[in-house]
Amino acid sequence: GLISASLHARGNVRAPSIHASLHAHDLSHRGEPLGHAWLQLDHDQVEAGEGRTAAGVIVDGPLARQLEAHVELPLRLQLDGQERPIAIDGTAPLRGDVHVQQADLAALEPHFDAALPVVGLATLAFELGGNLAQPRLALSGRLTELHHDQDVLGDVIVEARVADNRLHVEGDLIRRGTHLLAALLELPLTIELDDL
Repeated sequence: GLISASLHARGNVRAPSIHASLHAHDLSHRGEPLGHAWLQLDHDQVEAGEGRTAAGVIVDGPLARQLEAHVELPLRLQLDGQERPIAIDGTAPLRGDVHVQQADLAALEPHFDAALPVVGLATLAFELGGNLAQPRLALSGRLTELHHDQDVLGDVIVEARVADNRLHVEGDLIRRGTHLLAALLELPLTIELDDL
């Protein structure tokens, strides 16, 4: 494919602002088309040291109807050699999300060395919140038209979240409108990322 990129920087080594973008057109892997991809990265920082970095990725192609990811981190850059060059404020809020709509699992197979055990369509949403000391994670997913060889498995619906040091997962299996299985899991889970 073709790749174009741009980078703009201003400020000084103690308070840099960086804006970068990358556009990739007509990407392919192992002879299979992937489509187009866009990556945007923005970092802004004031002299006092507070900084925010935002990044986003969009892929437009045959793998999924929608494939997007965004994240915003409390990232501080110190490029003067006096302190750690990259630091993250563990108490500042995090934001992030990933959205995938109708990803065809069969279209992914040529990009892996092994065949996938099931095929169907995947729709996923992932959200990140809280802060590094107490992150909040949420995932909702739906796998539809799942089948293995000629065997129809049905649709799988999953909802999961991590908040207040607990993991909560709910899952359902539905085949031709009939609810076959429901599962619920809840257990303590502590995720601490503030020592990065």
